[in-house]
Amino acid sequence: MDAAGSASVTTESSTADLLIAFGTTTGTARDVAHRIAREAYSFTIENSYTHYFRPRVLSMKEISVNYLISNWVDKNAMVIFVVSTTGQGEFPDDTKELWRELCGKSVPAVPIRFAAIGLGDSSYEMYNYPAKKLHNRLKQLSAISPFAVCLCDDQHDCGYAGALNPYLERCWRAWVPENCTINPDSVPVARYNLLSLTASTDECNNQPRPTCDKLERRMLIRNERVTNSEHFQDTRLIAFDTTNSNLIFQAGDVLQVFAENFPDNIQNFFELYPQLRDQPPFYLVSDPNMRWVSIPVELYELCGPQPWTWETIVTKILDFQSIPGVYAFQILRSFATDPLIKEKFDEYCRPEGLDDLYNYTNRPRRTILEVLLDFRNTAVLVPPNYLFELIPFMRPRAFSIASPPCETQHIEILVAVVEYTTNLKTRRRGTCSHWLAEYCQIGQKVGVFCEKGSLRPPPNDAHVIMIGPGTGVAPFRSMIKQNLDKWDKHLFFGCRNKDMDFYFGHEFNEMVDKRQLSFYPAFSRDSAGRKLEYVQDLIVKEPNLFRNMMASPLPIYIYVCGRAGEMPKDVRIAVKTVFEKAGICDTEAFLKSMIQRGYYQTETY
Repeated sequence: MDAAGSASVTTESSTADLLIAFGTTTGTARDVAHRIAREAYSFTIENSYTHYFRPRVLSMKEISVNYLISNWVDKNAMVIFVVSTTGQGEFPDDTKELWRELCGKSVPAVPIRFAAIGLGDSSYEMYNYPAKKLHNRLKQLSAISPFAVCLCDDQHDCGYAGALNPYLERCWRAWVPENCTINPDSVPVARYNLLSLTASTDECNNQPRPTCDKLERRMLIRNERVTNSEHFQDTRLIAFDTTNSNLIFQAGDVLQVFAENFPDNIQNFFELYPQLRDQPPFYLVSDPNMRWVSIPVELYELCGPQPWTWETIVTKILDFQSIPGVYAFQILRSFATDPLIKEKFDEYCRPEGLDDLYNYTNRPRRTILEVLLDFRNTAVLVPPNYLFELIPFMRPRAFSIASPPCETQHIEILVAVVEYTTNLKTRRRGTCSHWLAEYCQIGQKVGVFCEKGSLRPPPNDAHVIMIGPGTGVAPFRSMIKQNLDKWDKHLFFGCRNKDMDFYFGHEFNEMVDKRQLSFYPAFSRDSAGRKLEYVQDLIVKEPNLFRNMMASPLPIYIYVCGRAGEMPKDVRIAVKTVFEKAGICDTEAFLKSMIQRGYYQTETY
């Protein structure tokens, strides 16, 4: 049994304070923190309506070592850290100040009770490094945790929930007294209430009017298909106008884009809830007893000030394409009246029913809207404010920026439109890519913001090897165009066919003619459909290139960008092969050293 499983169960009956501190870039860690707070709030002391936990959710930029020592060193206080991973195993920006403080030479002991949860992607070398480092450092500073660090993996079949769900169960077993339970028959408390325009003005006016400095609504000025019309893959070069914009980025950064729901999904929702379409505007307010709940600030930028209509909420706020988890079925179970349906929801909500839930939702990528339509008779019984429990808020999607910072009038992204059919013959569409390609019109304003990417360009002159098959070439176009007269640049690009999906081929060939770039294109299929070459095959053919670079005083930077899976692994094998031919004995140790020093960087999706 691991440390978490061997933790003893407390028998105290007094209430406890719980801080959930998150470090995030895109908002995922914030969502996980809110989910933990909601679950903790559900525990009540036996024979009373008293909640055992008093949760509080804060960004790590709001806390300090002194704050932790002053407020959370107590036998009835616990802290859960939720930390996402960014870049090459780096802390999110909102976490870096606390981390620097924790690593200070004169930092005092921090004897808090804590747990650490990391959100990462195991396809990256520095998998969940921030959470691991935070956990180890706190233990060095006398913090107490009976739990190993929780490593949530985006590659898991169930996403982060695959590791998070059993970990939280162990936390609650260790931290929650025996006389505190979650009543399975009670209806979970809704986080939000809907107030009419005639409701108490005090309650409406007390709602914050936040601003989101990083988010801007920029006009779509280009939506061009860059693959052949006969090619199966529709890929678009999308551009947004940035005239008089405050958006700032570097080559290698990403653009986060907020989509809207598809018209057919909006129509299906209002057919399920026709009474909502014509309701007057209302205020969406958080429950005052849930101090950690707030409305994401970006919604005010996307939708304008409250009050909002259901048309606005259904179009811009609720994400109908999301895959529901256990909590959604707990909500549906609470309002189900059919015993057989309630029993089915019970099965999905039990730990032993996780496989059945996965087969129903994750495997076919069944959306929350499809679930509501499948269980229509139960769905129509859900009160309107509980729809915000069932359906999550729309989150942005990230795309590598394909244009250089020196082009100040626009930002370009290369978008492969996601559309496929499942084994159940159900059509699936990418929330953002399909919306951008099919529904977003030229001249329409879209919510976007820039975010630090995983790829960091060399600070000085260097040999730069860029390996980017498919849309993975996008950040390299930005890096190359920003540094046309710098670096010794080599681009390995791969696609299926020269006449079908040769992204930016004419641009790169012009750069070759001007001696601004060395270009190595690989075409994996010819007109007859036979396999030709992949990028890793071209790398292996260039041992002299790597040998000459090794003999140069300039550093070597290697960048890999593209789909997660076999490509990054195959490229790594190819790179090790040419390094071996260049005279490196222990190529694995050499490559790991490059990764740790930032000379070998990957970005996969």
